[in-house]
Amino acid sequence: MKTTGKVLGAAAGAVGVAADGAALRVAQRRAVINRRGAGDHAPFGSLRSKPIHVVTDDGVDLHVEVDEYDAQAGRRRGKAKTPELTVVFVHGYSLNLDSWHFQRAGYRGVVRTVYYDQRSHGRSGRSPRGHATIEQLGKDLLLVLDTVVPLGPIVLVGHSMGGRAALRAGGDPQVAAVCALAPWTPPGEPVEHLRDTTVAILHGNGDRWVPAKLSADFAGRARAAGVPVARFVTPGGHSMVRGALRWHRFARDVVLGGTGIEPIRADIANALRRPVPEGLAVPL
Repeated sequence: MKTTGKVLGAAAGAVGVAADGAALRVAQRRAVINRRGAGDHAPFGSLRSKPIHVVTDDGVDLHVEVDEYDAQAGRRRGKAKTPELTVVFVHGYSLNLDSWHFQRAGYRGVVRTVYYDQRSHGRSGRSPRGHATIEQLGKDLLLVLDTVVPLGPIVLVGHSMGGRAALRAGGDPQVAAVCALAPWTPPGEPVEHLRDTTVAILHGNGDRWVPAKLSADFAGRARAAGVPVARFVTPGGHSMVRGALRWHRFARDVVLGGTGIEPIRADIANALRRPVPEGLAVPL
């Protein structure tokens, strides 16, 4: 994989700063806004693309689906002059790729997106017991990136266990940003590999499944290690049901900023600059 710009919003440089590039980003932004309710009209779990089978080093068949750019959406004319931008969604424990149904409906055809079932989940193969580890999940994600995202900057969006896997893989040179939603980050989770990747965390302050204190500790150690990290807290628990729009809009805006479709959201930019602890416990 080739190194790309990695600070949140710097991916805009990959698509250019000329007027036509700015117009393209505005069009993409409007398309995302206009499709916010798209998932309401499609039966849950009905959004599919042709499956791609990625086989891991221990023989597990991972079920991967890619939603490509839609030329008819008017976002891309002719041959692309720059590498494509890709957003990869990583689901949490006991879920599958369909947990991103509404995000998938909103972004379909607007941004190239990747969804996959983690090992022992959904349509993917069962994992050998000894390989059902977070280290392996991180390796699996890196393999998915190597297989289906050969070029261009990436934003990873992960929830819970998926957030932890995304953070493990976030040091890859192509990853511009990681959006970790209620991430499971136990004490001692590594942080140094993320020094060149912007990390945006959102955690419910009433989370009893994965206590918010865990991500607070992770963010504090990451900031101390030189990682550009911002952390936000919001009312609610682990499932992201309470205040669902806040969670979805946060992820959306990290994606839009991380891919350069629009400038980084002001409160996220400010949190990245604020000192500890203010920048790591911003109310949302």
